[in-house]
Amino acid sequence: MKLIGVSEQFLVLLGRENNDQIHRHYDIQLQIPTSSMIINGKRTTDQVLIDSNVKHITSFADGDMLSFLIHPESRIGQNIRRHYFKSDRIATAHLSGLVEQIKVIYESMTDLNRLKRVTHTILDRFIIDPSDLQQLDDRVTDMLNCIHSADLAHLQLADVLNSVHLSKSRLTHLFKNEMKISVMRYMTWTRLFRAAQSLVFSNASITATAHQFGFADASHFSRVFKESFGYCPKRLVQEKKTTVSFMF
Repeated sequence: MKLIGVSEQFLVLLGRENNDQIHRHYDIQLQIPTSSMIINGKRTTDQVLIDSNVKHITSFADGDMLSFLIHPESRIGQNIRRHYFKSDRIATAHLSGLVEQIKVIYESMTDLNRLKRVTHTILDRFIIDPSDLQQLDDRVTDMLNCIHSADLAHLQLADVLNSVHLSKSRLTHLFKNEMKISVMRYMTWTRLFRAAQSLVFSNASITATAHQFGFADASHFSRVFKESFGYCPKRLVQEKKTTVSFMF
């Protein structure tokens, strides 16, 4: 698949998908086939939403597929989790007209503004009651602000925990209870998304980017990036000339 968009909240890919190995990603996946796909042995023409860290196999897809990899704790990720994963962590939707909109994406590859609008329109159709979002505990909000404003090359867990006057054990429990993810995993996810943006919009090497965002080396960065997105940094760099920036 080819990366066509990156933002603070999601990545967008388009093309053929055929991963016959059991795998899982930290991101929430929204997969929109233009024909049909097989997910965990079941063929469907519906759109498929897969929650964070759920093992699955996408063994074959007829035709191309539009795929969104969504930050689980972003506003979009929260909304999808709240409304689609009530009884099952793999859900389906049956929205009409999406195949025609995907065709418009192909026709808009040289018109970036139109491409951006169409991609947003498709994703917006899956958002239900956008005002219905979780209100985070103020102490968790303070921790998030610390992470987002920090120099990620040097940020340590202790820095985040010391930004709030509460015991380490209570803070880590509170954060995971509110965010459904550990502080360390959230820090890693933030590093990955910032690194992806840097690779697309700068001329920095993969090694320099790895160090800039707090990874030990390029090998470690590439491994964690591939595990999270199913997409390696080297490929991102190769395709960045045709990558579009989507920003909410």
